[in-house]
Amino acid sequence: MFPLNEQMEMEHGGISQGEEQVNEDLNSQTIGEGQSYDNKGDARSALLGDAGRAANRLFRDATSKSVQFRIVPTESGGYRLSFFFFPANNPGYGKLYVQEISAEGNIELEYKDTMHGERLIERKYIDRP
Repeated sequence: MFPLNEQMEMEHGGISQGEEQVNEDLNSQTIGEGQSYDNKGDARSALLGDAGRAANRLFRDATSKSVQFRIVPTESGGYRLSFFFFPANNPGYGKLYVQEISAEGNIELEYKDTMHGERLIERKYIDRP
């Protein structure tokens, strides 16, 4: 499942199942698998109210190279939003953008993982004003 599905892995090579720690981080404190979307338009309109506005803000910045849009409910009543950007500027690299929001749409956590193959290269936490 993470970071690319089998068809994309075959088409693009290099990026595959992702590191165990990344999978654990993505699945910690979530309820079930959530919902995956094929395009950013569907992901942008999936939630309503304040949470929907927050999802719209994150997903609207995704480029045409972005895939695997996901919305997963968290135990606290909020959502974990994510999408994968592949390929990044360097061949074989990809970036996973993750944002956790409250039910009211407040950003609780945001980070970007740089992946190469099955390895997590770097995690950068994003502070928004």
